[in-house]
Amino acid sequence: LFEGNKATEGGGLMVRGEGSLLTVSGNTKIANNTATFFGGGISVGLKGSLALEGANVIVSGNVAEYYGGGIYVDADTYGRGTLTIDGAKITDNSAVQGGGIVAKGDILMKNGATVSGNEAGTEGGGVRLSGNYKASLTMEGNAKLYGNKAGTAGADIASVRSSEITLIGAAAMGQSGITGWFADAAGNRYEWPSNITDEQNVLFINGVVYL
Repeated sequence: LFEGNKATEGGGLMVRGEGSLLTVSGNTKIANNTATFFGGGISVGLKGSLALEGANVIVSGNVAEYYGGGIYVDADTYGRGTLTIDGAKITDNSAVQGGGIVAKGDILMKNGATVSGNEAGTEGGGVRLSGNYKASLTMEGNAKLYGNKAGTAGADIASVRSSEITLIGAAAMGQSGITGWFADAAGNRYEWPSNITDEQNVLFINGVVYL
């Protein structure tokens, strides 16, 4: 149990640096932590890798004053963080942007992983992807992203510029409850699902196909 802690980043825990790999499993709860900047529950820094494994791993009730209430995944020109949510739950977290997760790096959700009930004051209640370093979100194996709230845009997803979103399998493609928007480099905005086409398990964004 990582509960009731406070830090500038990664209120509950932080994974950072080349070769840093942390797997969280069993009955583990990362809850009610606070970050004064980003990663209320967890911060995954440059070249760090975090795996949350199992339905009994829960990231809940964490708060970031700016980015990534539940989890923040960093990236820059020197490296990127990676997050695997394997059946775990990210719920009831909050931040100004990315109530559940903010990612500049890469996220994989699989095997019933769930991001729900999170809230952002502005963009990306569930997940906010930053296009600066081509952040990516892959959902497969009955992963679920639903029931999040945002004050201005992207209740479930806000994806900026060249971020990549890949949905694999009928379960992920059937997430009709997902609401979000996408902006290209020119600032043009695309709403999901009205102006985004998904077909045969492929999501088309700005004319580019991500398989």
